[in-house]
Amino acid sequence: MDKNQHNTTNAKAISSETASVGTLDWLSTLEAELGGIREVLAQLEAGIESQAALIKSKDAAGMGLLFDARQAVVASIEETSERIAPLIERMTAESEQLDSERASRIQEVMAAISGSLEKVLEADRDAESLIAEAMDGIQQEISMTRTVSQANHAYHGGSTTAPEARFSDRKV
Repeated sequence: MDKNQHNTTNAKAISSETASVGTLDWLSTLEAELGGIREVLAQLEAGIESQAALIKSKDAAGMGLLFDARQAVVASIEETSERIAPLIERMTAESEQLDSERASRIQEVMAAISGSLEKVLEADRDAESLIAEAMDGIQQEISMTRTVSQANHAYHGGSTTAPEARFSDRKV
């Protein structure tokens, strides 16, 4: 083997090693990011019952805090999803060259994420229904308050203030 053939063989080996290291880097990044999404969704799933309880209790302050926290989580998931979209595309394009066991693990995590996401979305649809019911109840209470106020107004002849008490000092 002459010197040029040896250098070409070494360059191919180094290129193959670099590609392998590069593959490990982006696959590791993808796995880590997907793992993070999976953990966050697991936390959201764990909070489904407390979310429903808050809505049923009509705890407006608690719901506000919950919704603010959930919005931050959703924003984080969206940001991560945008970051990993090219990695998922790359995995799809290079699927034949990837270690099948590792690719299978990644596919399993993605399927678990999809399942968790569906559970969270279903809980959110249920929460929307509960909130709509609560709002209907509040609307009815407001309507009843208006009706009582109007009846009070009519009874007192247009005056909403209590009649003044009149006292007289008389000796009997």
